[in-house]
Amino acid sequence: MFFWKRCFICQSIKHPAKKFPLSQASAEGIERVVECATIRKKCNDLSFQDTIDRLKNVNLSESDKHILWHRSCYTSFTNKEHIQRLQKRVTVRQTQDTEFSEAHSEESQHQPSLRRSLVDRMDWSKCMFCQNIVKGLKLNQVQTFETSQKILEKAALNPVMSRRLASTNDLIADEGKYHLKCYAKFQRTTAQQQPKQQEKESCFIFEEVMSVLQSGISKGNVYSLKSVWTYFCRRYHSAYGFEPETFKSDRFRTRIKDCLGDKVVFMQPLNPSESLLIISADLGEAALQSLLQENQENDANYEQGDLGADGLKDVDLDTELL
Repeated sequence: MFFWKRCFICQSIKHPAKKFPLSQASAEGIERVVECATIRKKCNDLSFQDTIDRLKNVNLSESDKHILWHRSCYTSFTNKEHIQRLQKRVTVRQTQDTEFSEAHSEESQHQPSLRRSLVDRMDWSKCMFCQNIVKGLKLNQVQTFETSQKILEKAALNPVMSRRLASTNDLIADEGKYHLKCYAKFQRTTAQQQPKQQEKESCFIFEEVMSVLQSGISKGNVYSLKSVWTYFCRRYHSAYGFEPETFKSDRFRTRIKDCLGDKVVFMQPLNPSESLLIISADLGEAALQSLLQENQENDANYEQGDLGADGLKDVDLDTELL
């Protein structure tokens, strides 16, 4: 259901009304919203999906009714930097897909010779890392499943080893051998590469989470820093199959602040043992403190995360943002 007398973008009633006045849309503003909606749809952006769907049924430029919206909602929806990030992300993914397709096509054309090359390249009687036999240097054989899996997993970060081990999934059965010095060097180099790879991959997920977080905050929702981190971890694990780096509240807060800037404020809840709260800067510190104080007097409501009857909620991102 669509309410013409509410904000076209969020369809919410924000309190206090004086802080969140509804403005009548100008012709230029309507044109900008339609333009941004088209871009967001092409980029498969889900953070404003309801607004984009609403535009399918309402022609703003031909409507005989007054279009209203909150200034903060309009700013978030038409944010130039965010739109550019969405377009850049799509361009990067398209480039990666093209490169992958070309590489896969080339590999398919030369598959027989490639397989022979891989087999010839690995001599299992020698150290799998240096492919040499050094006089006086002991060759150790892989004897545990843990060591085998560790080497195979880290090989993905090393172009040479990933090719050498592409045809095996059990180094014990293949009697894989190694020099301790070579194995130690392999561990050092892959350990240096792993954080760089994880950081690169986490950027895409982080931008998606920040996009959804910004949308929720613009509607007056309040989130805990810990719940945002939990949601980020689950999205990351869903995409890549493993967890991101260990949670550091100060570092994660700084990263959010760098992304959203002065649009958000971090506040300590009345219970100092609880995680910091993330709120819209438009809400104002005094207003939130008042809400928190009211709910401190009503422990049952506060424990449930209800920050008052004005519609603000400390939402569990695991359910709210899915």
